[in-house]
Amino acid sequence: LEANPTFVKSYQGLALSQLATGRVAEATETYQKLAKVDTSGASAAAVGLADLALYEGRITDAIATLEKGIQDDVQNKIDPGDRAIKLAMLAEAHLLAGRAAQALAAADKAVAASKQDSVLFWAARVYLAAGREAKALVLAQELGKRLETDPQAYGKLIEGEAELKRGKPREAMTLFQEARKLADTWQG
Repeated sequence: LEANPTFVKSYQGLALSQLATGRVAEATETYQKLAKVDTSGASAAAVGLADLALYEGRITDAIATLEKGIQDDVQNKIDPGDRAIKLAMLAEAHLLAGRAAQALAAADKAVAASKQDSVLFWAARVYLAAGREAKALVLAQELGKRLETDPQAYGKLIEGEAELKRGKPREAMTLFQEARKLADTWQG
């Protein structure tokens, strides 16, 4: 940060390190500083602050932060992929708040805005949790067709979660193990 006070990733790395060591207030302060750097920093800070709110169980705050971040992204013409990440997080937050209809709407918007691996993975998880298994499995198949191993692993994880929801833990375990063989992801 001393060498380049506008380098967004340095703020993110610092905030994540602070959070990992239990210094939530410092992580919050770092994200708040990031929000003041520029529009790109503000966009990234919205994700970080919403993530902190979810971590602390402040779902309503996370939803408000994400909704404002999405509006700001549109206004500031930020990359649609950044907005899609916020939409996927918003879908998860709505799901946690017990608002399945809003969660599904946000997941649909996220998938329409970007086909990034993380967007498809989190949207698929929301679809599964909200009872839209077919939509989740379509995304899992899309991830499974990618050249890189990480998205392939994410696809297997979604398929495994679907098997769990069907009451088939043995089949789910097989898929989870296949995912770990493909790539060592934190979700796996």
